[in-house]
Amino acid sequence: EGQSSGTLVGTFSAYDEDQFDTQTYTLVNGEGDSGNPHFYIDGANLLALTTFDYSITNLYSIRVQVSDSGGLTDTGIFDISIYPTNSVGEADLDGDGISDWWEASFTEITDLDPNLDTDGDGIVNMNEWIAGTDPTDAGAIFEIAENIKDQQSGHSVLKWRGRPDRTYSVYWSTNLLESMQLIQSGIPSTPPWNTYTDTVHNAENEGFYRLKVEHAQ
Repeated sequence: EGQSSGTLVGTFSAYDEDQFDTQTYTLVNGEGDSGNPHFYIDGANLLALTTFDYSITNLYSIRVQVSDSGGLTDTGIFDISIYPTNSVGEADLDGDGISDWWEASFTEITDLDPNLDTDGDGIVNMNEWIAGTDPTDAGAIFEIAENIKDQQSGHSVLKWRGRPDRTYSVYWSTNLLESMQLIQSGIPSTPPWNTYTDTVHNAENEGFYRLKVEHAQ
C-alpha cells in the first residue's frame, strides 16, 4: 500500500526444457484479468502502474501469458495481495500504527497494544516505537544522556542515543511553566549517538531542554 507507480511487485520465472531458450511475459485478456490495468511487465518483472490503497481494494487478480521463442505458450492467473502500511510506509497488518517488523522483534509479546504501557515505565508502546526504545524494558528510556559545557565556546553540548530513521528537535525554556522555544528541528540521526551544540544560549544560562523524536519521512 502507498508505494509509487513503478514499484517492483514480483519477478516471473518459467521452466523450459530448452535451458537456452528465452521467455516473454505478457498481461493478457481472459478469466482472472480484472487487475491487469493496475500493473505492467518489464522483462520478467511485474511492476505497479498505480498507487494502491488497502482501504479500497486489498486483492487484485492478473492473467499472464509466457511464451518462448518457438511459439509455445502457457497462461496463469495470479492473485496480488495489498497489505496495509502505517504512517512511515512500513507493513502494519494489524492496523495498530506500529510497524510489524518492530513488534515481531519482541517475541515474548503476542499482542503489542499501542495504547498500553507494557513495561510500566510511563511510556505507552506507540511512543516506545517512535522513540526506538524497548517496550519490555522499563530501564530503556528516551532521554538526554549528557549536557556538558564546551570549554572553548561556553555553549551547552547535548548528547543522546540516536536511532536509525529518526529526526530530532531541540527545545529550550528558562522554566517549566512557560512554553518551550524551538531552537533546532530536523536533526538527522547519527547512531549510536547524536550530539547538538546550543549556540543560542550559554551553558551558564539557567534553562531546561526538551528533546523531541519523530520518524524520518
